[in-house]
Amino acid sequence: MNLNKEHIENKIRFNEENVYSIIIHKKLCNKKSQLTVDNLLLILEIVSLKFIEKNYKCVLTNVENDLKVKSPISVDSNLLIKCRVENFKNIIIYTNIEIYVNGFSDAAVINSSHSYLIKSGFQNTKLNIKKENFSLKELKYKIKL
Repeated sequence: MNLNKEHIENKIRFNEENVYSIIIHKKLCNKKSQLTVDNLLLILEIVSLKFIEKNYKCVLTNVENDLKVKSPISVDSNLLIKCRVENFKNIIIYTNIEIYVNGFSDAAVINSSHSYLIKSGFQNTKLNIKKENFSLKELKYKIKL
């Protein structure tokens, strides 16, 4: 199942300053209980919008774009994505993203480097990141708000 705004908007929780947590149940993944890279991108984009709505009136958002991965992230039960975002001259930057699979905090850690490593079960999946800036209007259009 592809995620949309309605699926995850009410699952975004503001835990502490500039930190969001999102819990995605496996029924929101595909039949193989995998979270696709496109869905992960969508989650990050909606988090950006929430951050804008609650804290800043930002024009530009820095989102992770053009994610290329060998295989989707496997999700056996619940997936928790926690990311810290910071506002710097009206640009939102993801400085740290952690993905928790099955409650294990070391399931995946994404650092601020351009080459990310996601550990999902026994699989190591490397993400190559290309960063682009989108205006808020373009971002809303992209995720079809």
